[in-house]
Amino acid sequence: MNSKRSKLAVAVLAHKLYVLGGFDFRSSPVPTVELLDSRSGDWSKGPNMTTERADFAAAALGGAVYAVGGVDEDGSELSSVEMLDPKTGSWSEVTPMRSKRCGHCVIALGGCLYALGGYNGSTVVPSVERYDPQKDTWAPVCPMSSSRKDFAVVVLNDEIYALGGHDDEACQLDTVERYDATTDAWLSAPGMRTERCGLAAVALGGEIYAIGGRDDSYERLSSVERFVPRANVWVESSSIETARNDHVAAVLSEP
Repeated sequence: MNSKRSKLAVAVLAHKLYVLGGFDFRSSPVPTVELLDSRSGDWSKGPNMTTERADFAAAALGGAVYAVGGVDEDGSELSSVEMLDPKTGSWSEVTPMRSKRCGHCVIALGGCLYALGGYNGSTVVPSVERYDPQKDTWAPVCPMSSSRKDFAVVVLNDEIYALGGHDDEACQLDTVERYDATTDAWLSAPGMRTERCGLAAVALGGEIYAIGGRDDSYERLSSVERFVPRANVWVESSSIETARNDHVAAVLSEP
């Protein structure tokens, strides 16, 4: 990237990785957008968001990129949501979430966006809400069994997995739960081998990778573990070269 950032967000659309916002080296939220083209390997500047955002979440849905919640330049939690149309290169506001959130997660499933957990300005919450882009509306769905902030989510086998983070007592979590949208219910899943908050996660090759973060001693981690569904267990995987937390990870298809 062309600039250092933390608590940023990413989304993958077609062959491009969109890197959005975050805190800059002065710990100030920025509206900056950069794009990585997986075919050329080149970085380019994208259109800035309308709002400076950090500690927020993003996802691609229906050919658009959504930037959701976070904190602004005043450190205030946000409920606002904006959408980038790559064809026009412009951002526009859509209906805000029902709740302010930062340190939350957003993911697409079944033609909708789900905003999960985070901090609402007073406490860490387990609540989940779903955005229908056809109706431009948010609606509550079943909350997670645990309050979570600075956690990670992936979709595997048409279910949302929520991994780690910390709860409203700032205790790091190794717990994992999965959401079945057809029944609107959360179910328990095998816990990770290590407590992790500020981690990143991806689904790849039918498995889940939990990458880096901080452990229960607040030590920054380079370790990686992966969930093997057919064995229903987490196993160690190759570590990343640099210990990281408050980072992001994404899967891009090969050119």
